[in-house]
Amino acid sequence: YLLENVSDDSTAVVDASGTHTYADLRRLVADHLEALRERDWRSRGPVALVAPNGVGWLAAYLAILASGMVAVPLPTTLSPDEIAARAQWIGAEACFLGPREFKQLRDRVRRALPVASAPIGNRQSGVQFTGVDADSDAVYAFTSGTTGTPSAVRHPRGNLQANTESSPAS
Repeated sequence: YLLENVSDDSTAVVDASGTHTYADLRRLVADHLEALRERDWRSRGPVALVAPNGVGWLAAYLAILASGMVAVPLPTTLSPDEIAARAQWIGAEACFLGPREFKQLRDRVRRALPVASAPIGNRQSGVQFTGVDADSDAVYAFTSGTTGTPSAVRHPRGNLQANTESSPAS
C-alpha cells in the first residue's frame, strides 16, 4: 500500500541529491530489502535507522517495513553513544546507517548496514512485502524526552496502512 498504484515516472521524493521517481524508489527499496534478506534474518525484530532525510532514508525505512521487521528511526543529532545505547535498548537486529553515521557507528552497533541513495545494479523495481498481521509492530518512534526519559511509542502496521489509505494522494 505504500508503493502501489503509482506510475513509475511519478515523482516520489525531491531531496538534496535531486528528483527521484517511484521507479527509482522501488529499486532502492529492493536493494535495501535484499541487504536485509541476504543475511537470512528471520526475526520480526527492530531495525534502527540513522541517516539524513532523503531518498536513501525513505528506501531503508520502506525496506524494513517490507521485510516484516520493525523500523526504529533515530535522529542523526544524537551522539554516537546515545545512538548505540538506544539501538541496544530496543534490541536492534540491525542498523541502517547514513554515510557519516556508518563511519562513526559501524563497530558500535549490531549488523551495521549502509544506506544507499542510488540503486545498486539493475535490480527489478518490484517489492514484495512480507505478509504480517495488521496488529504487529511496524515502527517504534522515540518521544523527544523533554519531560523525562525518551520512550519508544509503538505504531502497528494497521495504523500505517489506514493513514496511508486515508491520505488525499492515495
